[in-house]
Amino acid sequence: NFRNPEDILLFRDRFDGYVFIDNKGLEYPAVVEFAPFQKISKKKLKKKDAKAGSIEDDPEYRKFLESYCADEEKICANPEILLGEIEAKTRELIARRTTP
Repeated sequence: NFRNPEDILLFRDRFDGYVFIDNKGLEYPAVVEFAPFQKISKKKLKKKDAKAGSIEDDPEYRKFLESYCADEEKICANPEILLGEIEAKTRELIARRTTP
């Protein structure tokens, strides 16, 4: 928290665009933007969210998972079969090719 409004500008000028480098050498440029309302709630919620952790019980979600897993099984075929399909397509394209 900034006690002095001028400190905000100094912080922005110093760190906006600053490139942080982690121990692996990866670069992460910083972006500093002003948030007009900077207060956050200090109170914790008294009651828990009733829907938290209930997605597994949702019928629409279960239906989606079934269709998603079925599609994934269709996509995940044997590599030899996929290679055969690619070779067949290549042969078909070569057969269609005409020379001028």
